[in-house]
Amino acid sequence: MKVLLLSDNPAFGGTSRYCMNLALGLRQLGVDLTILAPYRTDRPQDDWLLQEARKHGIPVQTLIRQGALDWKSVVALKRILLEGQFEIVHSQGYLSNVLARLAIKLGRTRTKSVITLHAWGVDSQTPPRTLLYNKFDVLTTPWTAHAIAVDTTARDDYQKQGVPARMITVIPNGVLTYEDQDLPKGERGGRFVVGFVGRMSEEKGVDELVAIAQRVLPAHPDIEFLLVGDGPGKPQLEALQSQPYGQQLILTGRVYDVTPYYARMDVLIMPSHREGMPFTALEAMAQHVPLIASAVGGLPGLITQEKNGILFPVQDVDAAVSWIVRLKENPALCRALGDQAARTVEAQYSARVMSQRTLEVYQNVLAAR
Repeated sequence: MKVLLLSDNPAFGGTSRYCMNLALGLRQLGVDLTILAPYRTDRPQDDWLLQEARKHGIPVQTLIRQGALDWKSVVALKRILLEGQFEIVHSQGYLSNVLARLAIKLGRTRTKSVITLHAWGVDSQTPPRTLLYNKFDVLTTPWTAHAIAVDTTARDDYQKQGVPARMITVIPNGVLTYEDQDLPKGERGGRFVVGFVGRMSEEKGVDELVAIAQRVLPAHPDIEFLLVGDGPGKPQLEALQSQPYGQQLILTGRVYDVTPYYARMDVLIMPSHREGMPFTALEAMAQHVPLIASAVGGLPGLITQEKNGILFPVQDVDAAVSWIVRLKENPALCRALGDQAARTVEAQYSARVMSQRTLEVYQNVLAAR
């Protein structure tokens, strides 16, 4: 089977990490796979997906786009599909979805279109241009053989746009586990480390993160906050470093390989206001780091309370603080939650499971020709 994995954006982020994990898993299953992505700039972080693919020996092709959608890109993709004799083109994002469908129609190829819906992301604040692209995506959806939703929320959003339920399969995001990466299970020690990974923004709960740190750090000199990421809320957190407890708060800025940081964390705090099925949560759990997270989006389906992690009501700072202190004072419970979290990911959310289920979608699509 020959598959072309098409991405809207090669920059480091959720979609590109999904593509990379899926590509590695499909290759293990014997799929002949190529990654195609637009070439952005010569800045390493903008072409993360292409660089990672090359590092792992996965064939890549680039597509120079003049604007979001242009006919030169459609013609170029048509040629790639025909010359490569690809049976499946699996696209991520509304621009890639429309591009793939038009190329298939123009080339009259036997290639089948499969898409992944990561998050619909359309609301009253959405720019008019994005709404237009979204409309094109919806109108051309009948040219797609099947859609994959990363969680039930994404599936429901897609159905609200008129996509029939029979066209959608829910396949949760999958991440690389210890076994996939051959990571050492290092011993944590010293201060109890509360981690945060992600964009420091309102929707990720940066205000609550500041409030939690202000409550926890002065009262517990044996607790440290390790905050990985960047965003508009970062200055609020940087201001805390001037406080007497400032040395207990470490800000790394944006990084592109979070793996070493998870190994230093005892728990991961996620005070988000909105989430889907975040890679950050799955990656931390895969490394035996339990979550203390808001009960939003796909997280209640991922976390079983006091079994493989902790959920608390959105914006409930008191609850989050209480759980941080409780797990710090009960290391056996913290370790048990982390171990069960890793087992959960291995059984249900590993890249191997995601890739196997995605391959089954491909096989069903091709069998229905």
